Amino acid sequence: GSSGWANYRFQADVFAAYSLLRQSGYDDEHIVMVVADDIADNPKNPFPGVVRVSDDGDNLYVPSAIDYRLDGLTPEDIGEILQGRASDRLPHVIEATASDNILIFWSGHGSPGSLDFGGNRQLTHRMMREILSGTPHRKILFAVEACFSGGLGERCSGLPGILFITAALPYETSHADVWSEATGVYLSNGFTRGFMKSVTGNKSVSLRDLYYDLAETTAGSHVKIYNTAAYGSVYDNTMADYLE
Repeated sequence: GSSGWANYRFQADVFAAYSLLRQSGYDDEHIVMVVADDIADNPKNPFPGVVRVSDDGDNLYVPSAIDYRLDGLTPEDIGEILQGRASDRLPHVIEATASDNILIFWSGHGSPGSLDFGGNRQLTHRMMREILSGTPHRKILFAVEACFSGGLGERCSGLPGILFITAALPYETSHADVWSEATGVYLSNGFTRGFMKSVTGNKSVSLRDLYYDLAETTAGSHVKIYNTAAYGSVYDNTMADYLE
């Protein structure tokens, strides 16, 4: 949800999430990626064409995987994509039914009541609730790497079958984590780094244990889980529901 060289880490984390999905067996037809795409070939990038979440990590940049650049979308378009309303302008959407599980990973700046959508635009928590309430699904796991992201979890309380894991409480900032002297920016965020490490190590981790792992390892903010009452058992539901 954020653009610009200084926000490298948010885009890098999205490419890391894409890599996780591909390694889990998903093809591009079942993944929709939205990203600003202005860091790999940025004039400030000392490693042109390279996007990493650690200095010694693999190059995660896959330009062919990008479905939509951020500046070509409006916040309302996220609703069209999640609710499966394809058009000439939005040909690739999530064609889910009431039998499908959906994983949403959001990475970007946040403010109280909204998520950054690049170019001084915002996608409000109120709008996201409306979008999710009309999104066909069996289960949705919504992981949010953003400051004040707990506000989205609170706003969406009661939506059936949707669980939120947020990097921060509603009135709390989250924090960057992996600084690179070679690149001169942060390469990743604390919540996302912990999420990827935990899930990659055990794709069958229960959502309860995933939350505990993130709460223990994320520094500088309080990871929170929301809407468990309307979602179902976080003990019995696992990441395998979304990655296998």
